[in-house]
Amino acid sequence: MMNSNDVMKKQVLKGLCTGLAIVALPLAVGNAFFFDNKSYLLAFIECLYFIVALYSLYDIRNDRNIALHIYLHVFIIAFIMFFGEIVKPIDEGVYIWSTAAPLLFYLLLGSSNAFIYSILFLFIQIGSLLFEIALHDKNQFFVSVLNFICTYLVITAISRKFEMEREAAQNHIQYLGAYDPLTGALSRNSLIKEMNEHSERYSSFVMFNIDDLSHYTKKYGYKESDKMIKEITRRLANTIDKECLYYLGSGKFVALFFTYYMAESSYHGCQQLNDMLSSISSDPFSMRSNQEFITFSAGITEITKFATIESIWSDAEDNVTLAQMDGVGCVFKNNKLFIKS
Repeated sequence: MMNSNDVMKKQVLKGLCTGLAIVALPLAVGNAFFFDNKSYLLAFIECLYFIVALYSLYDIRNDRNIALHIYLHVFIIAFIMFFGEIVKPIDEGVYIWSTAAPLLFYLLLGSSNAFIYSILFLFIQIGSLLFEIALHDKNQFFVSVLNFICTYLVITAISRKFEMEREAAQNHIQYLGAYDPLTGALSRNSLIKEMNEHSERYSSFVMFNIDDLSHYTKKYGYKESDKMIKEITRRLANTIDKECLYYLGSGKFVALFFTYYMAESSYHGCQQLNDMLSSISSDPFSMRSNQEFITFSAGITEITKFATIESIWSDAEDNVTLAQMDGVGCVFKNNKLFIKS
């Protein structure tokens, strides 16, 4: 599945191929027959690009080789810009096309690589322009080159700022989708994704509910309740891999047990669960200078080969409901009492 960054690059590449393919053919005809300074080689390259653009559009439409076409287009377009600058006299201003290069690099390559490519390409362009000025004694274009450099750097700076802000926003959105903002534990979305993709790694799906959470919230307020939930998450993370612990909100957690749960430990079965529950119930929680002991009601569902996430989730919730009806600190499995603290 493509993320939003890949989708954006695909759209940019598609627009680039379409736009430049439309431009490439008339330019090729002009360079071959109509322009004062004809260049048959440049016309050939532009025709070749037209064919490559059509092939790229075909692959893009079928979601194939997107990364390959990105780098291919970056190379081809940068080469055409540079080659056009060499074969055309500075008077025609072909080098001005190069100011679009930083935007192209940042949109297609991302901020981590684009800055290096942009600066390297600028140095190549400056060298080529200064060489032509010195070779043909065209000193009157020196100021134009300085303006070109300033424009190029401004576009580079703006492109870099925009892309870094966009990537930061995207990373933040991905974090919010994958992690719970209160506890920092993995979220419901992450749990669903993991179960859909890698359920075969796990043997048990354990759902926990904090007993009487509403009582503590009414007594101490949401701020203290949130502090308690964060402390519970911290304690649980000391007994189970953080990648197997999920917070669903409203005081509900899920833990996934590997078939070889904690290979370095000798705990199995109910001992695994007791280890986690004791990390919560053994020490009190400080809430407005009061010491409160917290318990969990839990439901366990075994993950079988052909079970769906919906059936596993529903079975775990049914077991949690039975546990809460039986009293605090109860654990149910297969609709039967499994542990009672």
